[in-house]
Amino acid sequence: MERLLRFLLKIGAGCFPASQIRIDIKVYLALMSWISDKGYLKAGSIADAAEQMDLTPEQLSFFCSERLGKSFRQLRKEHRIREAESLLLVNPDISLRELGRSVGIHDKSDFRRQFREVTGLYPAEWKKIKQKEVESLK
Repeated sequence: MERLLRFLLKIGAGCFPASQIRIDIKVYLALMSWISDKGYLKAGSIADAAEQMDLTPEQLSFFCSERLGKSFRQLRKEHRIREAESLLLVNPDISLRELGRSVGIHDKSDFRRQFREVTGLYPAEWKKIKQKEVESLK
């Protein structure tokens, strides 16, 4: 987000041509709509996601890397894991396999690895910490 804010400041300073600004705004709005509609839950490539957003894969890739400072895959993974966290809070008894599938990650080991990459914890560790937090509030 910090990179996006710096970019917006540069726009205000007139550092980018108007055509690039229009493209970036189009990509930003499409990406925010895609996130809002939980498009990240569907398995698929950047080409699939770009098609859903009416963008080219190059536009989406450029915006993610240059404006957000991360790859599209990283962005999608972060949103999937945040969704998994929400699901775990609501349904702590859900199996890892079912949880992973519900967020578009069909391999249990891959899901555990991605969860740890994003949160720093494995799902079971994360769940124990959250359960202790909830119990301490009672």
